Amino acid sequence: MGFSVSAAAYASADTLNLISRQVLPRASDIRIDPSVLGFTFLVATATGILLGLAPAGHTVAADVNAGLKEGARGSSDGGGRGWLRRGLLVSEVAIVARAASLAPD
Repeated sequence: MGFSVSAAAYASADTLNLISRQVLPRASDIRIDPSVLGFTFLVATATGILLGLAPAGHTVAADVNAGLKEGARGSSDGGGRGWLRRGLLVSEVAIVARAASLAPD
């Protein structure tokens, strides 16, 4: 997938350069820097791996037996451990509300 994204970036940069020569005075100077593209790919890959493994680490650390012994519905957030989940939910709703308020009619 990374190769196809890189190829699309190079193709779109060349196409945009051809189209925008009348509008942008230095359009021929616009190019894709391979080192920046590689760095962005590495950061995106590392972020995806770390954030993908975070729930797995949370699951491994959870005491499933104690949760089953409690027997109550919806008691998956034990003793103050749900603050991060609630905080992320609040921030997500705030971002969506802000984006909706900025959207054109």
